[in-house]
Amino acid sequence: DSYDVIGRNCIHFCEALLSELGARPVPSWVFSLVDAGAALQDGADAVMAAARSGAPRLVERMEATLSLAHQYASAVDVVLECTRAPGTDISQLRRCDRCLTLSVAPGRPQKVGPRQQPEHFVRLLPCGEDFTEARGE
Repeated sequence: DSYDVIGRNCIHFCEALLSELGARPVPSWVFSLVDAGAALQDGADAVMAAARSGAPRLVERMEATLSLAHQYASAVDVVLECTRAPGTDISQLRRCDRCLTLSVAPGRPQKVGPRQQPEHFVRLLPCGEDFTEARGE
C-alpha cells in the first residue's frame, strides 16, 4: 500500500504488472541494486540496534546520516523532452539534443529553464538568438 525505496518501489510494480500481463519477468540483474540496498539497510538497522544500547549520541548521528542517505537514494531521474520550440525545427535535432535529464529528490525542487541549464537550451534556440531575446526581456 505504500512506496518504499528499497522494499516496494517501481521495480516491484513492474514485476507485478508484467506478471499480470503474462509477460516475461523483470531480469534478475535489475533487482541487484535493490538487493544491495536492502543488505545495506539491514546492516545499518543492526548497527543502530547495537548502538542504541550504549551510545545515544552515536544513534542520533547515524539516524541523521541515514535520513540524508535515504533522501538522496529516493531521488528520481527525470528526462524532459522538448517537443516544440518557436523558430526551431525540433525534428532536425537528435533525441539526445532535445532532452534534459535531472535527478530530483523529495524536498529539493529544481528549476528548469534556459538560465538554469543553458548548455541544453542553447540547442533549442534559433542560431544567434540569446536567452533574453527569446524570453522577450
